[in-house]
Amino acid sequence: MKTNKIHLTAILVVILVFALMSVALAAAEDASENWCFDPDHWGDGRCADDDPWVRNWYYTCGWYRAAISRGELSLSQIPDMCNMPLPPPPASTTAEVTPEVTPEVTPEVTPEVTPEVTPEVTPEVTPEVTPEPTPEVTPEPTPEVTPEPTPEVTPEPTPEVTPEPTPEVMTIGVAANFCTYTTTTPITWVPGTWAQYAVTGVPAGTTRMVFTFTEASTTNLGTFAGDYPWYNIEFPGQSFAGLTNGTLQAYNASDVLVGQGAVPDIGCTMPPA
Repeated sequence: MKTNKIHLTAILVVILVFALMSVALAAAEDASENWCFDPDHWGDGRCADDDPWVRNWYYTCGWYRAAISRGELSLSQIPDMCNMPLPPPPASTTAEVTPEVTPEVTPEVTPEVTPEVTPEVTPEVTPEVTPEPTPEVTPEPTPEVTPEPTPEVTPEPTPEVTPEPTPEVMTIGVAANFCTYTTTTPITWVPGTWAQYAVTGVPAGTTRMVFTFTEASTTNLGTFAGDYPWYNIEFPGQSFAGLTNGTLQAYNASDVLVGQGAVPDIGCTMPPA
């Protein structure tokens, strides 16, 4: 009798452990708890990197990014490494570069071409043609035509059109986070074509965001409103170190300017180690 009670207690303990594990797994895969479970952020499989160091960075910083999205933390309260768009390289990692071998090219021999002889052509003699005399034609008299009177047309009155009021142009705040271009496996940092800004005060109803510099411009389409602490833009082949006089302009669905702000020079500094 005592043995049966022990077996029954063990079975109940196992069922309780499985129930707690199911609740823990369901909570761990909540998109609001970690960006690694959110398909709109990092839930595309990148968190399952083969490198355990990179995988740990994604899950750690994914929790902090989700906490900011929920309003529980601010950008200044998370670790410095989590302000980067991708994990920094380990201090001991050195990328080995193998130079490419340029294949030797043997020039092709152009065959000598002997020009063909053009045969001499004797032009044919054009026979002389005597023109026939043109008969004289007496024009017929043109009958006089009395024009019909043009009826008077009274123009219809033009309806008065009241123009729609122009919406107020709001001020948008733009602050530079950092400017880098990154690749992985191995992880390397190169200043240049990719930048991150903190954008605040985007008017509701914005459907087009235009970043314009003296040297280049880029346009992002979508539905925008409010604040964006990590707003990323990219200029392929164009270094941010040379971009000047930047402005950000926001337009609504009617292509009307509803907000704008100055974009500071980002400087393309390397991210913190």
